[in-house]
Formats: sequence, structure tokens, C-alpha cells
Amino acid sequence: LLTYITQLPPHKIQNTLSINESRRLIVQLSRPLADIANLIQVNVVQMERQEKLLNLHADDVEKLKDNLLVPVTNIRVEELNHPRTVCTNVQCCEVLQ
Repeated sequence: LLTYITQLPPHKIQNTLSINESRRLIVQLSRPLADIANLIQVNVVQMERQEKLLNLHADDVEKLKDNLLVPVTNIRVEELNHPRTVCTNVQCCEVLQ
């Protein structure tokens, strides 16, 4: 077994580093993507409510004027010049304000 292992060609470490970097990016992006998907769902529900409200008051111009604005929820992205979380371990997490 040891002879077999010693005869194997070494793998490229860069490939392992690329896989680890890809995994890190996927983990980091999973939360923002989930937040965006949730926000899209909230906005779809708000649009459906607004559409029902407009259909309900289709014959009353004054009530339609009161409902001209459609509520939409947005995510505000604020880029920081420093990391927000210093350590991701629960026991030593420090949040910068």
C-alpha cells in the first residue's frame, strides 16, 4: 500500500485552493441570496395585494388616486471599509459599529 501511494503523482495544490475558495464564496453568498429571495417573495405578495385593492376600487377614481403608490421593499447595501464581523466563532464574535 505504501509503495502504491509513493508512486502516485502529486495533485496540484492550486486545485485544492480553488475548491476551498469556491466553497468559501458559496457560504458567504448563501445568506444574501436567501435575503434577496425572501424580499422578492415579500414584494410579490405586496403587488398581489395592491392589484386586488385596485381591482376592488376600479370604478371609484378617488379611491384609485389614494392607492397610486405601490409599496415596495428594498435592500440597502452599505459597503464598509472594514469587516463587520472580526471573528465568526460565536464565543469570540465582535461586531463593529
